[in-house]
Amino acid sequence: MRKSVLDFADAADCFVVNEKRPVKVKRDRLPLLFMAFSAFVLALAVSYIFTQIGFETYGVFAFSALLTGLAIPVFYFVAVRPVSRHFSAYAEIKEELQKSEERNRHIISAISDVYWEIDSDLEYSFVSGNAEKVFGYTAEDIAGRNFFEFIPKNKVKEVQEKFDNLAHSVDFSNEFEVWVARDNGNMVCLLMSAIPVRDERDRLTGYRGVLRDITDRKNSEEALKISETKYKIIADNNYDWEFWLNPQGGVLYSSPSCERITGHTAEEFEKNSDLFKNLVHPDDQLVFTENITRFLEEKEKGSVRFRIINRNGEERMMSCYCMPVYDSEGQYLGVRGTNRDVTTRFLVEKKLRESERRFREIIENIHLAAFIMDMDGFVFYCNNFLLNTCDYDQKDVVGRSFFDKFIDGEDAKKLQHFLLGEARHGKAPRHFVCKITTKSGERKTISWNNTVLHNADEDVIGITCIGEDITGREEMYTASMTFGGGYA
Repeated sequence: MRKSVLDFADAADCFVVNEKRPVKVKRDRLPLLFMAFSAFVLALAVSYIFTQIGFETYGVFAFSALLTGLAIPVFYFVAVRPVSRHFSAYAEIKEELQKSEERNRHIISAISDVYWEIDSDLEYSFVSGNAEKVFGYTAEDIAGRNFFEFIPKNKVKEVQEKFDNLAHSVDFSNEFEVWVARDNGNMVCLLMSAIPVRDERDRLTGYRGVLRDITDRKNSEEALKISETKYKIIADNNYDWEFWLNPQGGVLYSSPSCERITGHTAEEFEKNSDLFKNLVHPDDQLVFTENITRFLEEKEKGSVRFRIINRNGEERMMSCYCMPVYDSEGQYLGVRGTNRDVTTRFLVEKKLRESERRFREIIENIHLAAFIMDMDGFVFYCNNFLLNTCDYDQKDVVGRSFFDKFIDGEDAKKLQHFLLGEARHGKAPRHFVCKITTKSGERKTISWNNTVLHNADEDVIGITCIGEDITGREEMYTASMTFGGGYA
């Protein structure tokens, strides 16, 4: 049976009445003994003097009187006063202990954590009143029940091992997590701090500690873990090279795709933050540094193109998009970016630009009218010969409908329906003749040769028309002219 604090107080030689003034019951008796010895010597001296002068009776009486007179205060100081102080100190200690117990009860009831005690059989001997918030049961319902009644069966062995380790090892952590079942069957996660309780013979008598409900925190951690796992799965399996730079430019994360592009692993980039910059082509170092610095320091989002030289010495063109990253409290965490290898597209675009350049040189240097229109009939290119023939500027023609700009009245609708309708089925006529109207209102007859344009998916995207001005020579084309002398 465990002893109370007052039980231990009864057996102690020394008590603390309060925190400020320690009081000892046993006082030092040396001065009292010295005083008694001195009085005894004085009594002997007086008795001897009376004996020497012939008053032996008076000597004995004086000796006895002195001894009796001294015995009373000595008895008071040696016996009565210590006992009186002992009972006084005991009463004061008992009052202080009662105040302390009341104060502790108030503290326990005020805190949100649950204070608990269990005996050596792991049965609850005490639970604070706020246990109902955690367990759903009142303290009275919990008292006397076994601790493991609230633990899932598949977790009993694990928790039992923790209690065993706690009881036999001073180095074992006294704080661990347990899941318990509430009265409604819902599970709550509790952070348990526990210490073993032992009696005066060092025998284990139970455990006591504090329970804290951390269910919300565990759920948040689990949700965050799931979110991080999803992001990592997406980032790690992204074909593009994902990365995250801290505010100082150090690499916090690099996706595995970096190895496919650069020949270097993600671990290499995360260990060596200068590796990224060192791979950039010497001619692109300035544009790379300026833009990355802008993204990091000015917290701007944007994109930049630069070349890198990979581990095999190959030159690759990168398209990099960056944006600032903040946490939930608005704290700046650096820059998240995506590097995309656009080398193939870059080379295709380069060849296309070169092809377009040659095409424009040819078109601009022939004495033929030429234009390109989309499948809605809007012109997005025309050469100078057509502009000069009709006395128009680029701004007058590009972006406008060819049929509305050059063809009059009902002929515009007929030609548009005929030409674009056939082109949408990939059957646009290779040749037709029509009259166009110049800026001055002059009518010119043009003989057009047409080519349908397709994209990479073989979808029709437009028509290229190259025409010869045959005004005054229409008779030569009479045989091929139909629809009122307009289309062939």
